[in-house]
Amino acid sequence: MANQFSMTFSPDGSESSKSLNEAMAEKPESAPAEPIHREGGVVHRLQMREDGSSDLSVVRRGPVGAPAESNDPLDSATLNGMRVPRARLTEKAMLDYPRLGGSMPLSQAVDFGWLKKNADGSYSWAGEMADLATAPAVAAANDQKAADGDISMIGVEGTKSTTDMAVKLLRRDAGETVANGLTQAVIAGKDPAAFIADISRRSGQSEAEIRQAVDAVTADYSRAAKQVAVANGLRPGDASWDMFTAWVSENQAQAGHDALTRFVDDHEAGPLARLVRQYSRSGAAQSAYTDAEILSANFGSGIKAVQTEKGVLLDIPNHGRMTLKAAMARGIVRVS
Repeated sequence: MANQFSMTFSPDGSESSKSLNEAMAEKPESAPAEPIHREGGVVHRLQMREDGSSDLSVVRRGPVGAPAESNDPLDSATLNGMRVPRARLTEKAMLDYPRLGGSMPLSQAVDFGWLKKNADGSYSWAGEMADLATAPAVAAANDQKAADGDISMIGVEGTKSTTDMAVKLLRRDAGETVANGLTQAVIAGKDPAAFIADISRRSGQSEAEIRQAVDAVTADYSRAAKQVAVANGLRPGDASWDMFTAWVSENQAQAGHDALTRFVDDHEAGPLARLVRQYSRSGAAQSAYTDAEILSANFGSGIKAVQTEKGVLLDIPNHGRMTLKAAMARGIVRVS
């Protein structure tokens, strides 16, 4: 789900009135030939009618001759946290873009075939990412598709009705503030004892009863979250889930916290599923598989794993040979 923000700029009332009155008093019969530019890119345009009435339109635009803001991630690459001029890009520079799955070094984008190094030492987008530089409108549409792409819910049973009822009762007895604190403690892996004690005092129920309810709710939400993760490409099993959550903690801590909060509060699976896909694109998930497992796996669609001098590669029709990491990053292969 993508949020779209729009802002309308206009001058304050006194400035508009003064400009309009002065313009009408000094030149009542004709409008200025050109727009009047104000500081900050605000443009006032006065249009006079034959009957003496007028319209004053106000728009905001950049300085005359200012270049349009680039949509190309290469123009916002960083090194050690600082913006790197495009002419000085190296493979250690970091790129950050939704369709790249977040942040990655330039060298990794080259490895995936998304970037190519030109004869003059510069870089340009290639393959499925070529539109990032050549067709901003298409790129924007693809970015939206990447952000809101199809979320698989195959095999996801969701939470039980008894769990949802327990959550409602806990919120009722705890109050919104305490309930939110309890949720955040559980997500962060902290001991919720203080919140449980508070709910016990408020409701008159024993701490043991509250603890049992919290543990049951936590277990059911954890099960459902793991099902969402597996449906969207994570390898089944607690070890894979632990590797995924460790990667999230290290690379996408805030996004992970927000995704789990929305999953618990609103039953919204999209943010969690997209994090799983980012994890798959990063190549980190590949370390969960041995060469033997890759060679024996059934990838379908005519894809075969082969042993080569460069290691185990996937032979993919119309794509050539590449590592499992590259195939997962491009979305050609989804392992589950």
